[in-house]
Amino acid sequence: MFNLSQLNILVTGASRGLGLATANGLSSLGANVIGVGRSERPKELDEPIKYYAADLNSTSDLNDLADFVGREFKFLNSLVNIAGISIPPSTEEEELTRFQNTVKNDLVLPFAVISKFLPLFSTNQKSTIVNFSSINATLGFPGNPGYVASKAGLSGLTRGLAVDLASKGIRVNSISPGYFPTSMTTQSFNDESMHSERANRTVLKRWGVPSELVGPVAFLCSDASSYITGHDLPVDGGWLIQGLK
Repeated sequence: MFNLSQLNILVTGASRGLGLATANGLSSLGANVIGVGRSERPKELDEPIKYYAADLNSTSDLNDLADFVGREFKFLNSLVNIAGISIPPSTEEEELTRFQNTVKNDLVLPFAVISKFLPLFSTNQKSTIVNFSSINATLGFPGNPGYVASKAGLSGLTRGLAVDLASKGIRVNSISPGYFPTSMTTQSFNDESMHSERANRTVLKRWGVPSELVGPVAFLCSDASSYITGHDLPVDGGWLIQGLK
């Protein structure tokens, strides 16, 4: 049921962090993986994985990527949408501009990628889309309203597309990570006080390890989740369920 052997999977945001770990993990489970990122191929990416450098906000880059995937795979079984950004506050950028750029990258872009690759999805009733949302989709976090709004929108988009694409045999789900060490969380991960505060906010009392996202993604891409669609799966160490400490 959990077999990913010979499944064709496209992973966005595969140049670093959670995307890189997920791409490597899915490949180790037997999937044929194409990773895409803005930078050149990272040395940490496992050799069997095909890689394509592209700015997905560029229409021409997105079209070229679709052509590349079509040539390499002919069809897709799964799309894992991990690419996203979090823009820190800046005195040089207006808050509205920051908000708009965040929504563009974290909500509009995933929809554009899904729309572009729908024609390549397999017709064997085993097609899946997995969007990476966030615990920010459920809770209000300070200092980054665009990110909170984008992730809430992405979880809603997941539900809407699950309804719209069911007739095509495509299941659509999302994963909401909690705190993992990534480029977005470098400051809080390296600061002893902030690190401890976030760890203690979880039930498991620790940060996540990027490889711990591979199992949930593999589950949602495999037949083991064949009756699950429109669902958001928190992978947060129990952050969202914490009541009184």
